[in-house]
Amino acid sequence: YTTLFRSPLDHVVVDAGAFRPDLKGMRLTGQLTGSPGDYTLIPYPDRAGIEKGKIPANADHVLAWAADPADVFFLEIQGSGKLLMEDGSVMHVGYHERNGQKYTALGKVMVDKGLIPKDQVSMQTIKAYLAAHPDQAPALMNENASAVFFREIMGDGPIGASGLALIPGRSLAVDPRFWSYGLPVFIDAETPERTPSGPRFSRLMIAQDTGGAIRGAIRGDVFWGDGPDAAYTAGLMQSRGMMWILLPRTIQVP
Repeated sequence: YTTLFRSPLDHVVVDAGAFRPDLKGMRLTGQLTGSPGDYTLIPYPDRAGIEKGKIPANADHVLAWAADPADVFFLEIQGSGKLLMEDGSVMHVGYHERNGQKYTALGKVMVDKGLIPKDQVSMQTIKAYLAAHPDQAPALMNENASAVFFREIMGDGPIGASGLALIPGRSLAVDPRFWSYGLPVFIDAETPERTPSGPRFSRLMIAQDTGGAIRGAIRGDVFWGDGPDAAYTAGLMQSRGMMWILLPRTIQVP
């Protein structure tokens, strides 16, 4: 079993811009250690450290336990999902915070190690390899130092970084350093073969979310929804395409 954590009590996020104007937009994530009058903020443990119990017992905040560590790993990448509990009930969970460590794509790691051909990398092939090599799986997943903390979602969801519920096939994750949430974005890209969305993905979307792997002005991630079809498409999607940001004529673009 593996643990899904809520944001631990020793997890602190600092808005550096509140201290210095030139640091506007910079966030520091750390672990609060020490005692009253002698607190210290240090980098939060990486994925391996969390697995080894470096969150103090009086600070951890368990949300649930899951049977498959690889499922939890990809739940962190997707940012939200549904947990089928032993009593048959379903818990809807979504991203809350992260440990602040650098995100590393597991697919790239496995390609560099010669474990999977570059043209065959997908969520499905990665999960199949991890299942077939359980002795290698923990170390491979720990190559990604970034880890996500979750929260239970009640009502509509999942909730994106914009604070709004995401809409399947219409909500886009972007890098907020370049684009504001709420912007309309037209996407034209190829989709994997044999997916319900067809051979071409061309439609208007709304920037409503972000993620640890969403870096750069022309990187976007489609929210496909839930269920087998959505999981299949999301697992294979790594397409090149075009994106157009729609802005009012009155806005002056540098």
